[in-house]
Amino acid sequence: MNANHHPRAVSWFTSRAGRRYNMQLAWVVLAKLVALTILYYAFIAPQPRTDITPTAMQRHLLDATATSGESHDRR
Repeated sequence: MNANHHPRAVSWFTSRAGRRYNMQLAWVVLAKLVALTILYYAFIAPQPRTDITPTAMQRHLLDATATSGESHDRR
């Protein structure tokens, strides 16, 4: 037998317990992703979005200028 021969080191992750741990971890991560997706579509996605198109911004700014100009001219 060769004196320099060392047995191959076996990683814990390749053992039966390690593989089970990896599978449980994968399921937990997957469950959390599913839960976050459901929460996003239930609470965040249905919220109304502000119209930020250039036409909407122009209309908003022009209405604000016209309104402030009218209140200023009434003195």
